[in-house]
Amino acid sequence: MDVGITVTADESWTRLCEALVRELTELPGDSFLLLRDPAHGGKVAQFWQSWDDLRAEVGGDDVNGGPPVLTEQDREALVAAGYSPPGDFNTDGGNWWRIIPVPVTADDYRSLAEAAITALRDVHRIPDPSALIYHAWGYATGHRLLDLPGVSPDPAKY
Repeated sequence: MDVGITVTADESWTRLCEALVRELTELPGDSFLLLRDPAHGGKVAQFWQSWDDLRAEVGGDDVNGGPPVLTEQDREALVAAGYSPPGDFNTDGGNWWRIIPVPVTADDYRSLAEAAITALRDVHRIPDPSALIYHAWGYATGHRLLDLPGVSPDPAKY
């Protein structure tokens, strides 16, 4: 008999958001964190902690040269989450982006984590964090294992 606690999809996303805030706070300079749906290449949220800023990007319409995948409502949700559209930043690769200059505050980390969850869950319609894999690495630290509930490390990287 299973007496375990059942975690709903909403609770799973909340747990991931809290863990993401913690992991972003601890992300060393010149490090990266990529969350992605391995079944759909453009469904990503990625972060780069440089020495000058923290950059966050989420997937947009430019997915392997295919047709647009975002609706107008999706684009409005990304703008409401604080992202700028592709093309406004010369290295966005078709992604929607945000840049927070250092020092990054606790509120900034929370805002970036919540925006990434909005993009993955609501815009890219990923049903549950268990559909995601992650890859975290840095030039000085190499590959890093993180504590992201429900999200597995990318098996090709670890």
